[in-house]
Amino acid sequence: MLEGWKDMFYPGGVETDLDVIDADKADRERIRALKREARYERRRGMDIFDMLLVVPYMLFPPNEVMASFRKAREKAEAAEQERVRENVDAWVKQVASAYRLLTSV
Repeated sequence: MLEGWKDMFYPGGVETDLDVIDADKADRERIRALKREARYERRRGMDIFDMLLVVPYMLFPPNEVMASFRKAREKAEAAEQERVRENVDAWVKQVASAYRLLTSV
């Protein structure tokens, strides 16, 4: 079907149109790659917001900062242990009730 209409829809030939489309696509891909690389380079280093986040830690002595980090880590570990303990307790209760049901039969 294309053979009969090819000259009407593609006066320069199908091959040349596809070549132009492929070249345009390659150009767009190259431009996208350059923009992506430029964005990466901009984001790679520290920016002003990163520096602002560091300022409070610069105002305190290092031992106090490390103590606050240690305290936060201990608090997080305690919360995790409590969460695990609650899960285990719930599981033990389920097992005990299932055992009672099985032994009462």
